[in-house]
Parts: sequence; structure tokens; C-alpha cells
Amino acid sequence: MIALLERLAETPDMEVAVACVAPGLRDRRIVGAHGVSFHAISQNPSWRYLSPRGHDTDKRLLDRCARLVVDVEPDIVHIHGTERFYGLLGARELCRAPVVISIQGLLHQIAKPRAFFGDTPWRNIMEICRPAHLPRDLVRLLRYVQFRAAAKRELEILRGNRWFMGRTSWDRACLEAVNRNAKYFHVPELLRSEFYAAQWDVARCRRHRIIFTNANAFYRGTEVLLEAMAILKREFKDVTLTIAGADRRKSYGHKLMRTASRLGIGDSVQTLDYINARQMVDQLCSAHVYAIASFAENSPNSLCEAQLVGMPCVASYVGGIPSLVEEGVTGLLFAPGDAAVLARRIKDIFLDDALAQALGTNARQTALRRHDPVSVTNCVLETYRAVIADWTTGQKQSLHQ
Repeated sequence: MIALLERLAETPDMEVAVACVAPGLRDRRIVGAHGVSFHAISQNPSWRYLSPRGHDTDKRLLDRCARLVVDVEPDIVHIHGTERFYGLLGARELCRAPVVISIQGLLHQIAKPRAFFGDTPWRNIMEICRPAHLPRDLVRLLRYVQFRAAAKRELEILRGNRWFMGRTSWDRACLEAVNRNAKYFHVPELLRSEFYAAQWDVARCRRHRIIFTNANAFYRGTEVLLEAMAILKREFKDVTLTIAGADRRKSYGHKLMRTASRLGIGDSVQTLDYINARQMVDQLCSAHVYAIASFAENSPNSLCEAQLVGMPCVASYVGGIPSLVEEGVTGLLFAPGDAAVLARRIKDIFLDDALAQALGTNARQTALRRHDPVSVTNCVLETYRAVIADWTTGQKQSLHQ
């Protein structure tokens, strides 16, 4: 979103206002570079812990956003994601401006237990509830209840709005399944600038090092990746796995490390705290393979970033990932949950430098086209114009009726 904002702010004859509701913010308006105005709306930080339906159920927040739209008088409102309540502005017709929504993840798909918890047995899920972490893990269980409530709200947003931007065949199919009258615009994403300049090379990587950069939830399938690691360890004694986003000091990260120890690979697994874009580029370029084993995804930025730097990628055939990875050309695919095939696909890359370099080169060329800043920005602007024209036509027809 920041990359897109920077491009839009430089567009002639365009004024941009950005609004955000979050705990920890205080109400204020700031004018930044290129005249972009930032509107912060404060949210009670305790609300998220008190309500089983989540921290976005306070109707006053929606009302304040609606009043802000009245004050700013925009030609179009662009909402990023269906995860929060912002899309209700359009679904409930609370603002006199067209609303277009960019689909990010899809909560009502991820919230299904088979996706949310993956193949993790309940006894293993409850392993995170150590006495020292019990208060935090009770909150984690409450989060799932809140997640389900947010998924229900998301369906109202998907059904009640007319204009959407998406990036994969999967998000389009999911939208059409619940809203046959929606207008869908295919609009790729911009990525952070650091990933465009870097380029992976098999000759400079650390051999037999696997990396995954978003291991923060059960549905990411990190346990499957650990099982694949255990298989690979039998043949490649120096194989290592680097996981970003799973802090071993916290309950979920601790669970992953316990699983790694049980599988006999504890010494071969490294966890990283959250790192910035430059550090992430360095981590990707020093690894041999990027692997993502998720049970539910749309278009994960972590995979797109790995492709953009030109890494060979192995990914689960799920959700929108097949729209990003062409089997055998820009990456290798496997069935979600299948650790044996995941291990085999990683092994193919370990043993064949020509394959690794070809997959990485093809992925980078495809990603450079898909995420090209000029074409993506133009695509967004064309969508804005189409939505405004469609909305204006609808308003005129309503006046004549």
C-alpha cells in the first residue's frame, strides 16, 4: 500500500487522503509529502480483548469513517482488504461516493477449520497452552472466535459492494460465488522497492538452505515444512531452514521449535524476528530455495517477493498460488499437506543448478512484469475511472426513475 501511495501521490491532478483506524493512534490530521493528508482515528485498545466478535465491532468507528468521507468529499473511496469493517461503508451505503475494494486475503475461506488449523491435530494445537503462556493462548483461542466473526462480516462486505480489485483466479471465483453482480477488475500489486533491485544467483547462495518468511499462523503450514525438512535431513546433512515471523520466545514459535526437536532437526532450524525489507532481501538471496506450505492463501506477498528477487520457489497448490506459479516454469507446486512431495520438490532444486537458475530467472521476469510500477499504477487509475464512470451512470439513472 505504501508503494502504491507513493506512486499515486506523484500523479498530476490527484489529491490523496489516507485514513486508518487503529489502537495506539490518536485523532489527528497530518499533511505529508506531495500534499497527501493522513487521517488517524483512535480506537480503544482494550476493545479488541473484551469483545468476542473482535475489535472492529464498535459502530462509532464506522460512523466516524462515514463522516470523514463526507468531510473530504472524494471522487472515489479505495479500501484495501475485506478483513476489517471499512467495506461496510459501501455495503451499507454510508457514503456518497463509489467504493472500490482491493481483495487481499479472504477470511471466510481461511476461517474454515481445515484451512485455519491445517493438518495440525487438536492435541498439538493445545500444546501451546503451557502454564507460562496460558493467558496469551486463551487470547489466541479468543482470536479464532473473533476471526470467525470477522469472516461473517466479510461476507456482508463481499455481497453488498459492487466494485472490486483482485489478483488471482481464486479470489475472483470466491467473489463470484457470493456476489454474481460484482464488477471485478484484475489489478496486480506493487511491492516494496528493495525487492526490484536485488537478484538471486545459485552461485552465491548458501547451499541447502531453505527459507520461509511468514510463519505466523497454523494455516501457513510450517509444520508440514518441518516434516519435509526431517526427510531431507536424511540425505542432506547440512540442510537448514530459516523461518521468519515465528518468534521462539512466544507460544507458537515455541511450539514449532518443539516440533523441530521431536523430528530431530532442532539444530537445523533458525527463527528470525520480524525484519525490514533490506534484511529480508539479504536473507532471500543467501538461501537456496524459498518454500511456502500454506493451506490457504490468495497472493502471498512473501512468495511474490521471493519470485521478484529471482529465487527458485516451491509452493502448495492452494487458493491463488497457481495464478502466481506456473508449474515447472516459474516454480514447483505440491499438494497442501504433502510433506513427502514437498521434500522431493526441494531436493530436485538442490540437485539441479540449471533447474534452480531457470526457475528463478523465469520467476523474476514474470514478477517484474506482474509488479511493474508504471503498469500497476496505470491499471489502478484506469480502474478508478471505470468505477467513477459506472457510478455516475447509475446515479443519473436513479434520478430519471
